[in-house]
Amino acid sequence: MRSYLDLCSDCAGPARDALMLAAWPVLLAACGLVEEALLAEAGAAKPNEEPTLAFLAGRLGIEAVPSRRSGFETDFSAKRLSLFTLRRLKCATRWNPWWQVPRAHLWPDGVVLNHSAFLVSEMRARRQRATCYHADQMLLHALDAAGGDTGEDVTEAVRQAADAIAAPIGLTEPVAQRLKTLLAIEARPHLRRAAGHVAALRKYPRLPGKIMTGSGGIDASRAVGMEVRRRGGTVERFDHGGTYGALVLDEVMELQDFAVSTHYTVATPTKAASLAAIVAQRSLTPVAIVPGHGDPHFKAVPRTSPNASGRRRVLYATTILRGWVQRPCPLLSDPVYADWQRAIMSTLAELPVDAYLKPHPSNGKAHPLDGAVPIRREPFESLIAETDIFVIDCVQTTALWAALCSDRPIVLLDLGTSVIEPAFAPALRARCAVAPVRYDQHNEPILDRDWLRDAILSAPERVDASELRAFLAGD
Repeated sequence: MRSYLDLCSDCAGPARDALMLAAWPVLLAACGLVEEALLAEAGAAKPNEEPTLAFLAGRLGIEAVPSRRSGFETDFSAKRLSLFTLRRLKCATRWNPWWQVPRAHLWPDGVVLNHSAFLVSEMRARRQRATCYHADQMLLHALDAAGGDTGEDVTEAVRQAADAIAAPIGLTEPVAQRLKTLLAIEARPHLRRAAGHVAALRKYPRLPGKIMTGSGGIDASRAVGMEVRRRGGTVERFDHGGTYGALVLDEVMELQDFAVSTHYTVATPTKAASLAAIVAQRSLTPVAIVPGHGDPHFKAVPRTSPNASGRRRVLYATTILRGWVQRPCPLLSDPVYADWQRAIMSTLAELPVDAYLKPHPSNGKAHPLDGAVPIRREPFESLIAETDIFVIDCVQTTALWAALCSDRPIVLLDLGTSVIEPAFAPALRARCAVAPVRYDQHNEPILDRDWLRDAILSAPERVDASELRAFLAGD
């Protein structure tokens, strides 16, 4: 990721913008490919092996390897709305009193491209008269005005991206060259699409001078925001989740948000001070860190609830089963993670508690442990009040940050796939029972069953969450 950021910094003009716009789909595809290239380098082979691994190991031709498009882009052909203006007006009522919507529509203080509960609450708190103009529609109009496909040549950008990603891995030349081939195949459609969007938006005159929007990882709002920023306008993005300022995510913050924003709003003054210090100390892209009035998602987490009667209820909240798509902050492979989950649930089943597994919602209705362990599929937030102890093994999941705002004890099994900010670590350790997880010679996690049993059986009924609520919820 760092080498890709350096490549973007070394480029200029439309080429840089195309590389930056396509960063997330390109890197998401690259993470899984790099992982498989390392397996090929180590001589890994399996019966009926996956075609990409076989190609990287030199056992299969490139024509037999299917594409792994990330699905990160929006299908704009499905976004033409005949009642578009009515949709915009309706959305604007989320933060404007209804009688101010016409004024906000005609003479707005800014334009909201997409909105979250946090953004809406901030607009209300500021009493800012902002209209709504969905980013996908704005980009669609720019593409229409440009006459469709602009036919940008991305051959050099594709080569540079593949080289930048593969170079730091240290693979031997046969595997390295095959990895570059796969990276180029995956990067080309993303970069070609991004170059077309950049070219269309640069020609489009009807862009606002100030926009407010959510994550910089969303395709259309990222594209529009980059062009508004290039023209000297204001691009304010709003935080999602609790990780910024709490985890070491320098490259993620740079690529996803800071490099495509002028202002970044976080939920609380405490979090803003922490994040501003990180930006200054590590010389990240200069961006104004704006303190908010609290995140309603975390404010809604109940501070206290009546003690459970009878056996204590333990909820094990998992992160995603990722398939073949790896993440910049790596996750365990699905078979390894499913076996890890089974080991945790079997340990909890031996204790005098009622234990449930909560799968990540993005994995749908099927789970490898269906029928083998008790599973709860309701939204995590709806389960907080009835849970006595949380078991969590991923510091990036929003479930952890919501649980931190409750007064229930948390058992955190730190798999080591993310690094906790040194300044934040004492507060996290004071709030949770934390165990760093060790790995065996096969790079599989080792569950310390005795530690887990002791942590569950010795967990207090309630824990003071005031410090973490000040950081996340603002109360």
